[in-house]
Amino acid sequence: RDFSAEFHSQLYDIGCGNGDFLNTMKNNFNVEDALGVDISPAAVELCKKNNIRATTLPLSSITFHPNLVTAAHLLEHIDNPREFIQQINGCF
Repeated sequence: RDFSAEFHSQLYDIGCGNGDFLNTMKNNFNVEDALGVDISPAAVELCKKNNIRATTLPLSSITFHPNLVTAAHLLEHIDNPREFIQQINGCF
């Protein structure tokens, strides 16, 4: 069964890079609103050029309240993954 027609989401992608994942989700699923965050200003600018909303703001200052948070291929770059996940959990 295809649930994509029934699922309406607000997606937050941590470590969004060039925004390919956000773009795929927006084009293939009912993602109504998406926001990417990355530490790289160049990555955020690339997202914006591709009409993908993105920011370099810290998690704690973002008022966007998603019902789906992704962080693909990110934890291996974090010094303390457990603390990072707890921080994410505390923001949403």
